Amino acid sequence: MFGFSNKKLFSVAIGDPTADRNITLLRGPAGGMVIENLWASDGVGLTNGSGTGLSFTIYNGGTSGTAQTVVGSALGGTTVAWTAQLPKSFNLSANLEIGEGEFLWVAYDETGTVAPFVTIGGQYRLGSLS
Repeated sequence: MFGFSNKKLFSVAIGDPTADRNITLLRGPAGGMVIENLWASDGVGLTNGSGTGLSFTIYNGGTSGTAQTVVGSALGGTTVAWTAQLPKSFNLSANLEIGEGEFLWVAYDETGTVAPFVTIGGQYRLGSLS
């Protein structure tokens, strides 16, 4: 009734990173946030079994942005096909809370030569679990 559990959406577009890298998705606002779901999609598609692949792992980077606390299982790999514009969902840790000032980031891992245009997005609500 007063907006404490309003759901918000976000998406981050990542043009062909060309190599493995860590990419910041968002920073926890005052009071923190609870991530309810995350997804990734590739804009061009990728065939599995051709020696190429995309893999993503989600981390809580802490307030420094450099911590490496895995908060979701890896998504993708060399045996996973990506259909253009068809999102795949991350399996997240239960009750994924990002505290005030903490960074949520993704490790992008590219195998072989691919030219993806990736979007990572999700849904969250402001506040904490406590």
